[in-house]
Order: sequence, then C-alpha cells, then structure tokens
Amino acid sequence: MLNALVHWYRGEPDQPYVRPWGLATPVLVLIVCLPLLRPLRRPEVTLMSDNELARLATVQSLVEHQTLAIDQSSFRPSPEMVTRIHATSSASYSKQPPVLAVLLAGPYWLMHRFGLTFDKNMALASFLLTLLGATLPVAMAAGLIYRLGRLFELRRPWRTLLAFAAVFGSGLVSYATVLNTHAPAAALILATCGSLFHAGMARKRSQSHAWLVLAGMVAGLAAVIDFSAFVFLFMLAFVILAMRWPVSSRVGGVAWYMFGAMPALALHTVLMVPVTGDLRPGFLHSELLRTQPASTQVLALLPGDEDDDDRPSRFGQAVIRAADCLLGAHGLLTHFPIVLLGLGGIRAVLHRNWPAATKTMAAATLAGALIIVAAHVGLVPRWDQPMFAARWFIPFLPLTVFWSGVWLRNKQHAAVWALAAAVLAFSVIVTILGATNPFVQVRDGEFTAYAVVRQWVAGR
Repeated sequence: MLNALVHWYRGEPDQPYVRPWGLATPVLVLIVCLPLLRPLRRPEVTLMSDNELARLATVQSLVEHQTLAIDQSSFRPSPEMVTRIHATSSASYSKQPPVLAVLLAGPYWLMHRFGLTFDKNMALASFLLTLLGATLPVAMAAGLIYRLGRLFELRRPWRTLLAFAAVFGSGLVSYATVLNTHAPAAALILATCGSLFHAGMARKRSQSHAWLVLAGMVAGLAAVIDFSAFVFLFMLAFVILAMRWPVSSRVGGVAWYMFGAMPALALHTVLMVPVTGDLRPGFLHSELLRTQPASTQVLALLPGDEDDDDRPSRFGQAVIRAADCLLGAHGLLTHFPIVLLGLGGIRAVLHRNWPAATKTMAAATLAGALIIVAAHVGLVPRWDQPMFAARWFIPFLPLTVFWSGVWLRNKQHAAVWALAAAVLAFSVIVTILGATNPFVQVRDGEFTAYAVVRQWVAGR
C-alpha cells in the first residue's frame, strides 16, 4: 500500500484510479434521487407510509430502548403493520423482517451519540437512514452492473448504457427515495453475481474461496432482508456447480458459499425466533397480526360454494391474477417493458455457445423471477397497498435487465434500435415518476404512473 501511494505521489499512475464511465451512472443516481428523498420532500410523520413507520420504529426502539418491541417508539404504524409475540401478548412488533432495521440501528446509534435523534430532528435522521439504506445501495448496484458488463465484452460506453438501463429502466430508482427492503436486496443480488463472476476468474483457488464466501454473505443478507431473495440464495448456488473446476472443487465451493451465508441466517434466527417462535416473520403469521387486512380474501371459492358455477375455475383465477401481475394497473410489463429485452438476452445466452456458468446464471435469473411471480400469484397479491408498480418484483428486475447486454453485442436494424430506445425511454420516464412517490395511493384499477401525475396536478 505504501509503495502504491509513493508511486502515485511521484508521477502519473499506470492506470486511472477512477473510471469516469464507471462512475457516470452511480453519480446520476445520486443527482436524481437525493432531491427526491421522501424525508426531504415530505418530512411530516403523517405523510410517511406504514412501511417506513414500522421500520423506523424498530430502529428507534433498538437504539433507545434495546428491544425490537415498538410500543415505546414515537412512530405509530397502523395496526396492519404490527404483530405480537404470541396470541395473548400485549407487546407490539413490526411484522417486517428485522435484519435491515438492525443494520440501520448501527448508523442511528452513531447519530444518537452525536445528538441527532428522531425526537430532535426526525427529518434529517430519517434522511440519512434512507440515504444509507436505499439510495447508496442503488448507486452501488449501478456500479456493479457496469462491472458485470465485462461478461459481454462490451465497450465502456455500452456498459454505462447497460447500467443506466438496469437501474433507471427496471424501477429500481423508484424505490431509491424511500426506506424499503427491495432496493438493497436487488443490490445484494447483483453483488452476489459479481462475486461469483470474480470467483470464476480468480487465478488462485484461495482467492476463489474468498469470493465465494463473500457471495454467500451478500446472498444470505439479501435473503433475510427481503424474503423473496431466498430464491436467489439457492438458485445462484448452481452457478458454482457449473464452473470449470474439478467436481470436488465445485462441491467445496458450494460449501464455502453456504458458509458465507450462515452469519446472516443466524442473525435472522436469533432475532426472529423469540418474536414469532420460528423463522417466519410476522407478516407470514396471520394469527399474530393485530388486525386482519380486509383485502386478504382468497379469491378461489371453496368446494360446494353456491356460486362456484358462476366463477372461473381455480386455474382460470390464477391465469387472471398472473395477467394482472404482468399487464394490470400495477403490472410488470405495463411499467417496465425494458424487461422484455432482458428476457431476450437470457434466451440468447441459453441458445448460444456461452460458458456453462454463464448459462446457469441466466437460467437462475429466469427461474428466480418466475418463482417469485408465481408465488405472489398464488398468495393473492394485495393491490390495495400503497406502492408504485409491483414492488415485490424489484429485487430481480435489475438482474433481468442486465442480460439485455447480450443483445447489445450484435448489430441490429435501425428500426430495432428505434423500438428499443422507445421502450427504454418509456421505462425510464415511468421509473422516475415512481421515484417522486414510491408508496403512492391509487384508486382501484388505476395505473400507478397516472396516479402520481394526477396527484401532482392536484398539488398533493
């Protein structure tokens, strides 16, 4: 390290320490998102979403009262966001997974030591936590996409464009302005892929093991922050089995990967079991919720229902819900059609002569996305929740758009470029609209981007 500093001081470095193309998209993320952070634009507690209130309440309780219980917190989320330690308990807990709140409790503890508390300056404290918990992870995700673009042997300007499309066209930037689990989970999934990429490129096996442990650590952290990321914790392990290593090294690599994931899983276990009795967070324990949401009605009718002949079959209802997830008012493709280019890139990787590990990573992306969509279709999604688009899909969208880099490798007709540019422009505009109000309240069946514009016009 000392030699590197001396060399830099005495003359120009052999290689630049900063890549302008690599920093372009992360800097653009900060330029766009910082003025739009919810605590800066709407600092009042009454304008916070229940999602943020519950998480900030847990952070405050951890630092100021050394407990996960939020009864003594100055934040008061709605009863729908609150769970109990058991059916007869009076203690209140957030129904969200607690690991992100524990991670944010560290910075808040430091702020608390310097006199910056929620009671004294709630807007600034929540601004800094949002910056650390959502905005910076999205900026880092842009840098990771740029780095991963080397997989496609793209030039730097094309890798910058790919990073821009992945974060600004996938809806990730929409959730970079509020405190939530989806944005950091998406960044951690990308970090997992980047670590696996470097593990496969490492010249020494010890270096590969270090990268695999890091991959497991970030994958495990993503899984316990956002439960939908559990799919990728297991799916991406198959990438290690597809690497060009001896069988024993591949099996050992999976062991190193799972070893890296253990600390995050252990932390979740220690925090969650005393509250709910098992590894499931409160939102998966309907019997512990303070109130039962009115919209959690199961759409499928039970056998013997009198109106069964007038309703679609169970399969028909599932098809309708799937179409709603993809093409409805909160639909994936109606908001971010750039995902189609990513799916086309996955198809190209799977049908061409790519390394087995690359094909496996592409297949894991597609399989993970399909499992998450199918899970939400089967669980009957709650479209009445305040949210822009379908926020449950945010963790896998940037990785899916990343695979459109395969499409950039080939020459395309001018009409194809024009269509791709139009699709990207639409996705970017919708994403930026969402960044102004990610937890937007919409009317039944209302397109969420239109709801944001309508509220702008109404001055809300």
